[in-house]
Amino acid sequence: MTYFPYFVAAVASVVAFRLPRGRDLAVPIALVPWWALEVEFGLSVKVSEMLMALMIARHFNAGKQRVGSMPGFGYFATFMILSIVAAIATIEFGPAVPQFLGGGVMRNGYGRVATAFFKSMILIGFVITISSCRHKLSPFHLLKTYVYSCVVLAILGIIQMAIFLRNGIDIFPIGMFQTEEFHRSGMLTIQGQSVLRVSSLGGEPKGLGQALAVALCILMILHRRFAMSRWKHIGSAGLLFVVVVLTSSTSAYVTVLIVGGFILAFSRRPQPYSLFQVQTTLCLIAGILISVFYAQAAFTDLLARPTYRQFDSYGAALVARITDRVKLDDTDSLIMESYVDNPFGLLFGRGLGVVHHYAYSLIPPHMAYYLTGAIIAPKSGIAHYVGNAGVLGMLLIVLTLSQFVPASDRAGTRGQRMPTQLITRLQALSFGLFATLLLRLYCRDIIWITFACIGVIQYQIQCGLISSGRKWKRTRNAGTTRRSSKPRVVRQDPVKELTVRTRKQGRGSSIVSEQ
Repeated sequence: MTYFPYFVAAVASVVAFRLPRGRDLAVPIALVPWWALEVEFGLSVKVSEMLMALMIARHFNAGKQRVGSMPGFGYFATFMILSIVAAIATIEFGPAVPQFLGGGVMRNGYGRVATAFFKSMILIGFVITISSCRHKLSPFHLLKTYVYSCVVLAILGIIQMAIFLRNGIDIFPIGMFQTEEFHRSGMLTIQGQSVLRVSSLGGEPKGLGQALAVALCILMILHRRFAMSRWKHIGSAGLLFVVVVLTSSTSAYVTVLIVGGFILAFSRRPQPYSLFQVQTTLCLIAGILISVFYAQAAFTDLLARPTYRQFDSYGAALVARITDRVKLDDTDSLIMESYVDNPFGLLFGRGLGVVHHYAYSLIPPHMAYYLTGAIIAPKSGIAHYVGNAGVLGMLLIVLTLSQFVPASDRAGTRGQRMPTQLITRLQALSFGLFATLLLRLYCRDIIWITFACIGVIQYQIQCGLISSGRKWKRTRNAGTTRRSSKPRVVRQDPVKELTVRTRKQGRGSSIVSEQ
């Protein structure tokens, strides 16, 4: 079983290279939620990341890569430079940390920076590849591929739960493609009874739950653009929702609640935001969450020994776990706690991948048994981006992602009606996914890819390739205009047309056919 991810990677590579450029990007996107599939090259690399790297190389060799086509590339480049400079300062002048077990040089010192840089460049390089294909790419096709891939994972999850309830066997244990000592099942204990948390082939239950939650949100927003039948839409959404519940992932529940809240709020507003309003909203989301996280670290003893809570029902456990999602997790509490005595560091961050230099000394005894010898990695987007480049870096990320979002003052179409409803829905999706990213980092890849597809949609709206489906035509009476949902069809007499064409041939005129 340990060789199965390599087999999937080989087959997926062959399929991707046989597809034309543009459509080949759907293959790595389809494998993004399949987090259980990892290959080992000195460090663990997901199959989707490996395929992203291959697609980047393919489009680069064909001369199709255009760095400038990515919206907000200058902001992101500044973020990376600031992160690397901060990492150099931290490694050279910050506190020393012990050598971490496993991975050797790639987990320590500048090797850790190189590893984090490599991972970031794979994702951002793939975003650039998507942006470079914006002339002939179908962004709705890419997102639809991701949704259907999640539906397949959901079907496998239903099978997993059915076999467990019948035979008590978990056919998809966590770490099933690793050595046997890593195999385990995700369980939830309610009133002394163990309930399986579905994981399918999406890695851990929380990873699968959030991946399917993002797919459900995309389906809620863009099901009309996917050209899906009503029953296929209802069936896919229902299946995704059921498996999200079976994962018992509160991160997934929060994702659906946040994005659903933005959808309800924006459905009552007839006009989309301008670019300034988009940036202001993203800044408010980031500012509120940074303030909440920092206040928790400054005024709450997060590192005290936690007390075990026994829940009487699944509902009580669900409510308590959902409210815990806006609280700092164990590793994130260490990262934010390291900023309490050094607010200046909060402005510029610790550097790319080296937040553990300051956080390692804060490990309390009850966390030492599983954090000793391990990298203190952020679990939320707040701890990740603030840890890399501080509040200034978070502002750069906001400016970067805002360039992908369609706005009312950036939708100049070529004589076509602006798709107001589509832009409004995409803005609601963007705000919800951004808040989800800051709360949990599990779905960073697909959230950035979704923003890239939204950026392509924005470009195609500006070029008039995407419209509301309604065209304007002028009436003959008073010169007024009215909307028509169907294009006007001009019927011609075939006999008369044939006579005209015959006369033109007789005069020696060339016949030019029109499409």
